[in-house]
Amino acid sequence: MRTAIWYGMRPELRAEELKRDLSQVREAGIEQVLVYVYQEDGIARYASRILPSTNTDMLAIAVEAGYKYGLKVQAALVTLKCPSKRVMEGHPDWYMVNMQGISCIEASPYIEGYRWLCPSREGPKRYLMEIVEEIVSGYDVDGIHLDYIRYPDVILPEAHRKRYGLVQDVELPQYDYCYCEVCRRLFQEGEGVDPLELKDAEALERWRRFRYERLRLLVEDIGTIVRRRGEVLSAAVFATPELSRRYVRQDWPAWPLDMAMPMIYQKSYEKGLPWIRTAVEEGVREVGGGSRS
Repeated sequence: MRTAIWYGMRPELRAEELKRDLSQVREAGIEQVLVYVYQEDGIARYASRILPSTNTDMLAIAVEAGYKYGLKVQAALVTLKCPSKRVMEGHPDWYMVNMQGISCIEASPYIEGYRWLCPSREGPKRYLMEIVEEIVSGYDVDGIHLDYIRYPDVILPEAHRKRYGLVQDVELPQYDYCYCEVCRRLFQEGEGVDPLELKDAEALERWRRFRYERLRLLVEDIGTIVRRRGEVLSAAVFATPELSRRYVRQDWPAWPLDMAMPMIYQKSYEKGLPWIRTAVEEGVREVGGGSRS
């Protein structure tokens, strides 16, 4: 059994505090720590050549502390969710567009920070891969961890729907992404029809699968960089494969991962504790030999 913990590094985090925290993590019996080196503010917690970065190289400190305390250290990235003002102003064309033709920069779904990069566009793909490349080439990390590697929730988990006063018995167009010109063109080239014109259930399922595949290809491209260095690739994913596909277009059993870390937050789905076992069993059944953990 492996144990891991996410660790968010604030821009003002001090070296002494980081070392103390990682020491306590190991004392608690946790074996690996996923340190967030690229977060929603777009500021690197390491010495980046391509991003604005904090004064302190927190990743270097975390790696050094990991060796000292016997912790495996993965560098975690907030991947497609990107409310960074710098990125939005510099590359507004990188962002997802909903079925109504509205960019998530113009109207953020659910909450203000829901701004999402499109995995079909070359610009954001290169941007993310360059970040991964400079991390794995510059630091002796044990791997890369991908968070928010998904689409915005076309359907929210049950408890969150109540929070926003929503009824989501069907996929609503204002929450259905991405219909940018690149996604539409690529789908039309393969299927011969604009996704905005789809009517029958079979065609709509092909459109869903197209978006599953856009995420899989991005994970595969990132994995090529990571494995070239002999490191592992992991991802935070939704609770079960079926819910992941239905809610956020995440077909994670098909991804080339070394570790999948399902976020089985049972209260979000209005389930009791026994559901955790059910969710784990479903994930194990679907993954089979795909992921190693």
